[in-house]
Amino acid sequence: MLGTKVEKASQDFSKFSKSILNHVLTNFTYPQDIAYVITDLKDPMKRVTADLPTKAKLMQENHLTLEDETTGTDLEKQQKAARNEDIEETIDYMRKAAFSEYNKRKTALTSNMAVLWGLVMGQ
Repeated sequence: MLGTKVEKASQDFSKFSKSILNHVLTNFTYPQDIAYVITDLKDPMKRVTADLPTKAKLMQENHLTLEDETTGTDLEKQQKAARNEDIEETIDYMRKAAFSEYNKRKTALTSNMAVLWGLVMGQ
């Protein structure tokens, strides 16, 4: 904890951390990302980077599966291919949007960490 021995004796870390957490939750962008560092005292960037929007992750989150285009009649194969193409196009669009949001979160986290350090060191 920061401060002199006298300051440390009169300070309550749990009150301090709750106060900082409340400030973060009400004033920061993407507060759930930066709140993690306060509540768990761990690097929040690892948590954000784990949310990298991959095609497989988006398909799983949206309960989508591609159909086997090698079975069935020629008409069924064409229909499956058309559905698969539509699903892949949709997932590509969703991934672009999710990736844009992911980049905003990473940028905000970097900025928020600097602000948080300023708050902590300023106490």
